[in-house]
Amino acid sequence: MSLLSHAFSTKESWNTLWNRPEQGHKVIDGIRALSISLVILFHTTGMSIFMGGGPHLISEMVDKTSIYYAWIWNSHYAVDMFFMISGFLIAGLLFREIDRTGTIDLKAFYIRRLMRLTPAYLFVLTLLFIAKAPHYEMLWSNLLYVNNFFPYMDTAITWAWSLAVEEQFYFIFPILLLTVFIKSRFVMWMAGLLIFACLIRFFIASGDPILSTMPISAIMHDSEVQNHFMSVIYDNLYTRFGAFICGITVAYFLHYRKESTIDFLNNSHLGKATVVLAIVAAFMVFNLNSGRSDIDWGYWPTMLYLACARNLFCLSFSVVMLAMLVSHPLTRPLEKLLSANFWYPLAQLSYSSYLYNGISVGIVCFAMKQGMLHFTGSYDYTSVGMVLVSFCFAVPATMALSSISYLFIEQPFMRMRDYNRQVSKDKALGGNNASAELPAK
Repeated sequence: MSLLSHAFSTKESWNTLWNRPEQGHKVIDGIRALSISLVILFHTTGMSIFMGGGPHLISEMVDKTSIYYAWIWNSHYAVDMFFMISGFLIAGLLFREIDRTGTIDLKAFYIRRLMRLTPAYLFVLTLLFIAKAPHYEMLWSNLLYVNNFFPYMDTAITWAWSLAVEEQFYFIFPILLLTVFIKSRFVMWMAGLLIFACLIRFFIASGDPILSTMPISAIMHDSEVQNHFMSVIYDNLYTRFGAFICGITVAYFLHYRKESTIDFLNNSHLGKATVVLAIVAAFMVFNLNSGRSDIDWGYWPTMLYLACARNLFCLSFSVVMLAMLVSHPLTRPLEKLLSANFWYPLAQLSYSSYLYNGISVGIVCFAMKQGMLHFTGSYDYTSVGMVLVSFCFAVPATMALSSISYLFIEQPFMRMRDYNRQVSKDKALGGNNASAELPAK
């Protein structure tokens, strides 16, 4: 079988979508699937409000949200969960390569990352360029993964800032790992960088004439403040790298200190208390509705919240993630839930779903609005129940749309990437690249 016929085999791609391999961490698949579900929910909420009349109406829905559904407004933390997973997986991959070869093949690493993200992304960018979507003249910045350097509302795909942040992380981290980070002081480096991440956010927020003078709720209620917030402190690597640091640290403990980590978390009172505290902290941050119009904490609490809340969530969730990865008794029920096989297809589709969910969510919310107007004569965009119903339709719609990209773009290019990587390995070993031969079908 030729390389192209194997790479673009729909059967191979379909099997990859549904058949989970034995190796790997099943709980990571669950976290990835949960994260993309939260992203879809967040975008469904925003689109429902947009269909109701525009983003200026968001205050009514935020204030109407009960304490039981306050977490909906924090589902943007799902992107931090994605960043933690990226930090964890990439660090683990590089740790193993360093152990095996003593170095990192930077060229091969960068090619693998580009081949992972760019093909499906390029397809979306091409469609937007042909359609002359708003700000399509800025699509070059997406192609170069620098779109987050520009004002948020001036970009062609507003939600694609995270792809730029990820690619920038991929570029920087291997170099730092080779030149700066010392294994014996690795934890100190990570702790220092996490503190530094909070300080950066504090100095940016406190030095900004808008963020330092407005109540925290203005980010939700004032669209101009929200867009400014997105550009200044939300969509930049230097304000979001704390999540990567937390994921990298989890990978370090699991790779180099697994036995001592298991002993500390499972057998010491301090370790058990750390897990409990992490669960409580992550839950509290995730359920805090800071967008209510009656909230005005004052200067210092607002600055500390902007500086630390996101990194506190990442730190807390990373401890919970580490506990699940070592099967801690307190997190075992959550570990079993997130390790279930039904998460796997959604986890596999998470990247394509992130690219295309704006389309599917828009279609579903429009259909929901038209249906409600037809059958009830009104459209209550402030109803959490309506948003959740829309979400339940948006998830399978996103999966269906994403499956097309996954089967015909994402997976074929990944198989070509893996084949070329195996050929390079065989050449480096002086072999006859027999191990890289394509399987007969």
